[in-house]
Amino acid sequence: MSAFFDILLSKIPVLASPTRSGNTPWHTPWGPHAYLSTPKNTDLEKSPFFQTLVNERFRLILIGQFYEKISLDELLLTIETFLQNGGRFTEPAGHFAILMHDLQTRQWHVFTNRFGTTHLYYANQIGLSTSFLALASLWPDKKLNKLGIGSFMVNGFFPDDHTYYQDFLILLPASHYHFSEDFQLLSQQRYWQWHYAPEPAVNKDASLQEFHDILTTSLSVATENINLTLPISGGLDSRTLAGALTHPSFQGAFASLKAFSYGYTNHSQETSIAAAIAAARKLPFESFKIDNFLFDKIGAVVEAVELFQYVDGTRQAGVTEWMAGNGNVVIGGHLGDLWMNDAGLGPFLEQFPSGGADMWQKVYQKKIKKKGSEKLKQLLHDWLPVTSTENTEEQFIESLRPYEYLGSPDFQFKAWKTDRWSFRWTLASIRMYQSAAFPVLPFYDRRIGDFFSKIPTEWVAGRGFQIDYLKTFHPDLAAIKWQEYDANLYWYKWWNNRNIAYRVYHKLYRSLSHQKTITRNWEVFYLNPEGKNQLETLFFASGLGSEMFDKKALRQFFDEFYQNPDAGNGYAMSMLHTLFRFLQKV
Repeated sequence: MSAFFDILLSKIPVLASPTRSGNTPWHTPWGPHAYLSTPKNTDLEKSPFFQTLVNERFRLILIGQFYEKISLDELLLTIETFLQNGGRFTEPAGHFAILMHDLQTRQWHVFTNRFGTTHLYYANQIGLSTSFLALASLWPDKKLNKLGIGSFMVNGFFPDDHTYYQDFLILLPASHYHFSEDFQLLSQQRYWQWHYAPEPAVNKDASLQEFHDILTTSLSVATENINLTLPISGGLDSRTLAGALTHPSFQGAFASLKAFSYGYTNHSQETSIAAAIAAARKLPFESFKIDNFLFDKIGAVVEAVELFQYVDGTRQAGVTEWMAGNGNVVIGGHLGDLWMNDAGLGPFLEQFPSGGADMWQKVYQKKIKKKGSEKLKQLLHDWLPVTSTENTEEQFIESLRPYEYLGSPDFQFKAWKTDRWSFRWTLASIRMYQSAAFPVLPFYDRRIGDFFSKIPTEWVAGRGFQIDYLKTFHPDLAAIKWQEYDANLYWYKWWNNRNIAYRVYHKLYRSLSHQKTITRNWEVFYLNPEGKNQLETLFFASGLGSEMFDKKALRQFFDEFYQNPDAGNGYAMSMLHTLFRFLQKV
């Protein structure tokens, strides 16, 4: 199983470098220094996810796919014009990265898409690749990046373009990179900037129609003649996609569409809601219980997320066999909750009406810094420099400054989250899907971003715009329960799980029925004898981490976690497990 189309550019021989499971060995279809590893039994001439085009000057390599009709000839001409004349580069809509090899100078140009959905990594004079682990295997003198690792431990994602190693970077979104023949970085420029210009006078009905048209157009191009799988949850984003794909106005021609869902129990609310959504649109549907699979599949998880997300955050790894057997593509609703909601800054703006650093400090403490990070800082105190953990709050405030011109604090935070949080955390998780099927990500379509850049915050607040969309275009789906409120979209404001009486009733019911509610992945994977034994062996019997941790302090934390497993300790354990897997892998 694999849907990874990996490229590795380097003058160092890479044939012995690791490849992802299910992929071919590295080979050089275009001569030396450009290596390719693709899913086994894939006909590259027919694959919609990897294409090449050559003219007398350039070889264009496209990894991914477009969500609008554009030929490689048109794209090549657009890029050639941009390289010769400068000016503005407008990238196609889609989930991709573009590499251009100048056949005369032997130099490389790389274009990431607007939201950086396809990750590439760069090591100076070593090379660049879509595979972090493969590229890292070529670098003989790697030095750990304590600043990046410290931020990762505290916040759950690496900052900016940092990775585990110094001078080993990820290519940023919406950027053009220019590399020499021997893979020195010659230049880097961002070709697109955020904008926010709400249009309060625009007709809401017209806006709902415009959103529907963009979404269905994007999906129709991305899914043409493809077998699709659609994960459905109890939320609104996946039901929005289910509705769009099955709406009478949908003009697409996908080959097949099957839906699935997974929950913590055989009768979870999430899977029951998903089943109702699938039934309403007559979709074939299967539900799965997330069992204790993590340690059996840890190799596949590490290969997919490459340790840029905590390894137990990948529930989808439990259904990769089903996805691979039922579709070429998996459609993800990621980023929908960012566009179609406000950023939750209301209480902070009430306290700090003028905004500023004081407000962002509170936002960082409440919305970004993880519970349990203090435990990690204590455990790593002697190894990490103080600046790597103590200044993450300062780093956050400083990283918001490039967005000040947008005016609206709500949209500033959305732009920051997309460029940094989503880019470094969410998209790592999406690669777990890619171990089975290629992801289609309609809410990362640049046209969706442009659309919500003109929608007033008050329209999307509390999911209002999305709820209006579902009521208007998919009233049957709006009538199905929304898990977050435990009520449908017509009644959720009156009787929901925010009401005290409602909470008391359901708490009493759970108490009388002796129900134990599981809400986090680590509860499934770690709170059992196998999970405890696996972690204990990794932490204490493997010999790993001796230079980082005082083993007595680590043992004390380990025992405290199993005596009192709570959200903070659970996060700390997840991050420690991930860090130890990194030490084990590299």
